Amino acid sequence: MSIFDDLQEIWDLYVAAYRLGDAAGCAAIFTEDAEVHSPYGPPARGRPAIEALHGIWVQHAGPNKTLQVIEAGSSENLAWTLTVYS
Repeated sequence: MSIFDDLQEIWDLYVAAYRLGDAAGCAAIFTEDAEVHSPYGPPARGRPAIEALHGIWVQHAGPNKTLQVIEAGSSENLAWTLTVYS
């Protein structure tokens, strides 16, 4: 499986948690020192901040959210994705 496919699979787990309104489940896909950068809020650094941010976001969760990886890459122990949602 490619890094692209591996990361899409992780985002699919995220979407399942998001649709359930599970902020902790959303944050669980991130490492302890991860960062989330979004146009919908300030950067969230670290899993607790990522969970807090998702606590706000999942209040508006719906059954139709999707995330599609459009770019992905990795180098040693670092991976990144650029995703689009609907």
